Amino acid sequence: MAEQEAEQGMEEVLDYNEGEQGVEQMEAAADVGDAAQAEAGQAADSNAPAEQAAAQDKPADEAEAKEEQAKDAAPKSLDPMAQPPHGTEVYMANLAMDATDDHIRDFCEKMGPVYQLRIPKNPDGRNRGYGFVVYKTKAAAENAVQHLNAQELPDFPGRKVRVNESQVKNRLYMGNLPRSMTQHQLEAALKEELQGVEDIELMMDKENPELNRGFGFITFYNYACAEVARRKYTENERTLGGRPLTVTWAEPKKEEDTSKVKAIYVGNLPETVTEEKLRDLFKAYGEVSNYSSSVSDRCSSSW
Repeated sequence: MAEQEAEQGMEEVLDYNEGEQGVEQMEAAADVGDAAQAEAGQAADSNAPAEQAAAQDKPADEAEAKEEQAKDAAPKSLDPMAQPPHGTEVYMANLAMDATDDHIRDFCEKMGPVYQLRIPKNPDGRNRGYGFVVYKTKAAAENAVQHLNAQELPDFPGRKVRVNESQVKNRLYMGNLPRSMTQHQLEAALKEELQGVEDIELMMDKENPELNRGFGFITFYNYACAEVARRKYTENERTLGGRPLTVTWAEPKKEEDTSKVKAIYVGNLPETVTEEKLRDLFKAYGEVSNYSSSVSDRCSSSW
């Protein structure tokens, strides 16, 4: 039963919403992360022009995967609460490969103080065309996305950089929880031993409100706090209420595209409902072009 509940929870998390700064704080940490990224990119051609073209076309998701490698390779002993909060990191692409860290820092600091740069390097010391910038405040990061995107580094005219919000994780999924555990009990258990917990959401059973569904989600102050918690619960088997916990990253919620939905089903209608009442009810969402009903207490409408 415990395995079935954990498996059910894992399926739910794929459709449920959900990170922030890496655990690294010093240049040495960035160097370690860059080394991991260099190993992942050994397949790149050593020919400079070809390498530059490949770097400029590097997709964001690949860069983010390298980002995670850098974070995992970083020191674990730094205080996560001393690092900036979630929402302060931006991803930069289409960088001129001859641009140095100083060029990039000067460009980014127009929007606010920079906490950290993570700019992967090639063996020849040049950047790989993309990187990550961590600001000290959310406002500075938001300004960077708004005002630096499609701008040029002063010393490298003709090349417009891309600046986007970095998709950094700060949310964990926790499964195989005791079904009888309450929200208050879970909060007390987790906040006693974890740093930076901002929100705990225990998923309750809709059919039996006295029980939970065996899983929940924990939102942290930043990536560093979440990573410390993840390692704490995965590197050593932890139990809660006598049950071994399942802890992993929560995945972002997948947004459904409803732009192509043209018809909906409405059921359990009272016998007194009329077409006019239904049209009047749904007109706030668009013009109803077609309406059909049946004696079996249901109808469908089209837009």
